[in-house]
Amino acid sequence: MGENYFGLTDPGRQRTNNEDRFIAQPAFGGKLVIACVIDGVGGYAGGEVAAELTRDEIIAQLKKIPENILDKMVGALQDANERIIKEKEVNPQNEKMACVVTLALADINRNTFYFAHVGDTRLYLFRDGSLIKVTKDHSTVGFLEESGRLTEEAAMQHTKRNEVNKALGYE
Repeated sequence: MGENYFGLTDPGRQRTNNEDRFIAQPAFGGKLVIACVIDGVGGYAGGEVAAELTRDEIIAQLKKIPENILDKMVGALQDANERIIKEKEVNPQNEKMACVVTLALADINRNTFYFAHVGDTRLYLFRDGSLIKVTKDHSTVGFLEESGRLTEEAAMQHTKRNEVNKALGYE
């Protein structure tokens, strides 16, 4: 029996436009698995464009096994950032478009995973019946949480919880 991968996005109750994208598929000839969540920054035109450009760039760059997987992942995100910035120059109506992304590559045979992320789309590890937060939010609220000034629960309720200070498309 082969592996199955899937993802699902939903625009939620407040939006009709779904700005989210995902990747859930084998990579490098089936040696690794890509699990990626890309979230267009809401409230501005073009979040879905930024997310789609990022998705396309990641898939294009992760076709061949590189010598250094992390360098390749970071390079894919940097190149996606450049594509978004260029797209903003060509289409001024999308001048504020951006997205946040969490990219993970899992080597199932070696029980190893690699990740890179920008923004506040979190990565959790499920181990021994518990969820362990792996990433740190790139936001003021995330900083307050990491410094111990806010609990995770308080951060999730904070009025500025959705304001990020790092995203693809920000210069």
